[in-house]
Amino acid sequence: MTLMAAREFDKYFVYESPANPFHPPGSFPGTEMFVMNSHMVSGAPRLMCAWFAGPWTVEETYKPHAHNHDEVLMFIGSDYEKPRELGGEVEFWFKDELYSITRSCSIYVPKGVQHAPMRPTRVDDPGKPILFVGFVPSEAQDDLNYYSRAPQWSRYKDPLPMEGPVLWLD
Repeated sequence: MTLMAAREFDKYFVYESPANPFHPPGSFPGTEMFVMNSHMVSGAPRLMCAWFAGPWTVEETYKPHAHNHDEVLMFIGSDYEKPRELGGEVEFWFKDELYSITRSCSIYVPKGVQHAPMRPTRVDDPGKPILFVGFVPSEAQDDLNYYSRAPQWSRYKDPLPMEGPVLWLD
């Protein structure tokens, strides 16, 4: 096998990410594919990508939170003959409003807006999982982390320690 010399842009390709502490291997039905951020690639925006191959329990799902930056979330079905159908259902909360997502979609989450819990409640075919993509359109990292401890969320997981301090929304 001939080794190719390193090229100028090789540093921008990520084939495998370090384990995500929020979703380590085996912690949910599916596969976390990639995490990219400016710690991994200088100047890169933050990106998360995972396959959801089965439902999550409430106990596997984190409490509501907010960020000090905007975020875009996408849920995409993987049946190429029916790309607009999610092939399952994802429960998604904006503040106290529950959305039941059954179609491929993208969601804009403005800075400071409480969102989640977010969890797949149904995946019709594990061979056609739901693709999740989370994108922060800047180098912004969570230097402040806002979580809710309101009683209605007590069944959900507490946040993991992050780089910055945790502030409570309520």
